[in-house]
Amino acid sequence: MLSALRTEDHKQVILLREDGLAMAEALRAQAREDRIVCEVCAQPVLVRAGTERTWHFAHRTREHCPKAQESMELIECRALLYGWLRVRFPDAVQLEKVLPGLPRPVDCWVDRPGKPPLAWWLVTAGLKPEVRDQLAQGFAEAGALSHYVFLARMLTPDPDLHRGFILSTTERDLMRPSSYGELYGGLSQSLHYLDGATRHLTSCRGLVPAHPPQGYRADLQEHALQEVRILPSTGEFVHPGEAERLKALLEAARQKEAQRQESLRAAKQAEKDRTARLAAKAALVSKREPLAAPVPQTTALSQAPVLPTLPPPAVIPIEPTYTCRICGCQTRDWVIRYGNSGQCMCRACAR
Repeated sequence: MLSALRTEDHKQVILLREDGLAMAEALRAQAREDRIVCEVCAQPVLVRAGTERTWHFAHRTREHCPKAQESMELIECRALLYGWLRVRFPDAVQLEKVLPGLPRPVDCWVDRPGKPPLAWWLVTAGLKPEVRDQLAQGFAEAGALSHYVFLARMLTPDPDLHRGFILSTTERDLMRPSSYGELYGGLSQSLHYLDGATRHLTSCRGLVPAHPPQGYRADLQEHALQEVRILPSTGEFVHPGEAERLKALLEAARQKEAQRQESLRAAKQAEKDRTARLAAKAALVSKREPLAAPVPQTTALSQAPVLPTLPPPAVIPIEPTYTCRICGCQTRDWVIRYGNSGQCMCRACAR
């Protein structure tokens, strides 16, 4: 463990190599006098500040305490993560915070006035379903935005799949959405892995199932942790170049949408102008050519002209009687017969 409790003022003390040997020696002297104890079990601790291992506190006796069971690999990654966060949130990072209902203290915790706290949990091995449920419930009750960081050795490549990885049930359950999913085809799920030896952070971006349930494909982003930035609103890791690429992508999308809206506006305006021109043209035609007065409805027979009576021919042909389509008279003296309609054109109208 990296933190302990000073009994005289009940304040947390932290043992980090970055704080210098003088600080370690002062803490060592206090520990010899039993003035520094474990924050969980209240048992005296020792200061381990050698030249090889990560500096840390250790229980004097093997107590049944969650902090006594922590591996050096976990402590090394915790120290690395804490040092990185301390630069980005000065005086706001709490190390090894004890949260009710969780199997061990939270690795790193940041309180933010008026905003949800941020929590980072280092995963060293597969977690049972009930433990994953405890973590989800504990962070939800605390109103914290949680970030899970796996140890680098847990990242398992899939030899049969390009950019493929084999994810355990724990990894699949703890995948989290990313604000930078648009950079990876709109697929927003991510996982993060921290290597305490190389001090590198690897993020699997755009995770998508390739061979369900375990086979996944992803884009890898790997950089030294000190080069990685943080998204203040959510606490998400931001690899070099991601923020700039996302900004350019969103700007391009904004411009494309603006062009689409402008095209729609221009099309609507063109249709409006065309309708106005047609209306103006119709009004002009109506002004130049006033409508004729309506013609009274009369029968065809009343409109027929009065024709003089012609003398009968010397020889009256035997022809059927038809009704003239023009004058309405029934006559046998027709010139044109219109099929079997019973109508014709009489000779008088033909003249």
